[in-house]
Parts: sequence; C-alpha cells; structure tokens
Amino acid sequence: MKTPKFPGQTQPARARSVGAWLPVVATLLPLGCGSSTQQQPTVVATHERSLQVVHTLLEHAAANSRNLRRPEQGSESLEQQLRGRQGDERTQLLRQLAVAHLYEAEGEADARQARKHYRQASRRASSAAQRLSDPYEVDEMAFISVWVAWRQELAQAARIAERFAKQHRTARELNTLAWLLQGEASFTRKRFREAERSYRYVISMMETPLYALALYRTAECYEQLGREADADQARDELIQFGCATDARRISDELLVNTAAARRVKLVETREGQLFPARCAPKPKPQAS
Repeated sequence: MKTPKFPGQTQPARARSVGAWLPVVATLLPLGCGSSTQQQPTVVATHERSLQVVHTLLEHAAANSRNLRRPEQGSESLEQQLRGRQGDERTQLLRQLAVAHLYEAEGEADARQARKHYRQASRRASSAAQRLSDPYEVDEMAFISVWVAWRQELAQAARIAERFAKQHRTARELNTLAWLLQGEASFTRKRFREAERSYRYVISMMETPLYALALYRTAECYEQLGREADADQARDELIQFGCATDARRISDELLVNTAAARRVKLVETREGQLFPARCAPKPKPQAS
C-alpha cells in the first residue's frame, strides 16, 4: 500500500517523474505556409506538485465569509487597543484578534510561536462568540476553533469538525469547509474510510468550489483502501475538469498530479494554461 500524502503539509508529494513518458517540445513549432502560422501547444513533462492545501483553504474561508479576511492591523496593535474597551467595541476587537492570530500562526516559521498564535486565536474566538448576537458571526468564531484543531493535529480534530458541521449551519460554505477539514483530519491519521465519507459529503455539494479538491482526496482514499477502479474513475472525472475553460476549471496542481496518476499527457498553451492533450484548445493563427 502506498504511503499517503498528508493534508496541509507542503513538502513535495511522491517524487514519481512523468518525464519518462511525456516528451518535451522545447520550442513552439510553426505549421503551414503563407501569411500565417499556427503555434502548437507545448507538451509538458513535469513532476507531481505539492498541494498548497492550507493556503487554498484559508483563501476559500476568507472569500466565502464576512469576517475571516486578514485584518489590516496585526495582533499586537489590536491587543493594545483592547485594553479598557467595553461593549460592542470590545466584542469587535476580540473578533478581529481571533482572525489576526490565526493568520499570524499560518505565517509563522517558528513552530513554538505558531502554537502561541493558535492558542490566542482559539481563546479570542471563544470570548468573541460569547458576546456576539449575530448567528453568522458566532459560526465564524466557532470555525476558527475547528481550523486550529486541524492545524495542530489534535486527536479530536475530526470530531470537532463534525460537531461544527452538525451544529453550525448559518454560514453554509464554512459548513462545507468543516466537512472537508473533517476529512483532512481523518486522512492525516490514516482513517481512510472516515475521510472518504467526509469528502463524499463535500462532493454532494456540487456547486462548491471545494468539489475538485474533495474528489482528488477521495481518489487518494480509494487508492489507500485498495479500490483502484474507483480511484481511477474519480481521477478521470478530474481530468474532465481540466478540459473546462470556465469557473469549473481545477487548479494546475490538481490537474498535474491527476494526469501523472492516470498517465495523461498535458499541454501548455501560449497563454500558460494547462490542458489534457485530448481537449486542448486549437491554437489561433499568428501572422508571419
């Protein structure tokens, strides 16, 4: 059984090279004659890429919530402002502090300092939640505790995420994200059946931007469980997403890794976009 790539980590994934079966076209080849030529896409040879899961999911949380974007002020400045403040002003500062500490934890290279920021994020989020009256904002603060439990790899992280998903439904996209974090926490602990069930829930939410990542993780779970045919089917669906030119299109990292697993050739267009070779857009004629 293959060793899994653990969610949230940024070290390189499996070092299997696809260069042995993907030739490289070093230059774009002109075709035809007369006053125009066509520049052919370049066939890409590459290694599997490391997934930036933490960055991707934090961006998703920020884009799909009211108050989870990084505050303009850092935690040190906000902590100073908190002193002596009362009422709603104190509540809003506590909310901002929870978010600020979370972002600073993610940007901190020193593990010890990062843990301090995580603890403060959880503490300030809990304090803010007790004072907030808006159910949506309460959900946002509760979600911070889910995130911290996942990032600190707590043994109960999956259970914390599950509890949030069942009890906090006002912030719909954060609810879906909690299901994905439940899958990530279970995957980290090699509980692949539990992880697969969580990812499948996310997949059932067809319109979520997290669909492709959940499907990618589901394929990895199937592989670990010995369900190779199901893993191949999931990856073939992801390859089809790579053919899209609209919002359904998946990230280059997911496409490259899926193509490597399925031995599908990729090409890069003049605009720098990657496509499966079988569905790459035809190049536009260029004046000679």
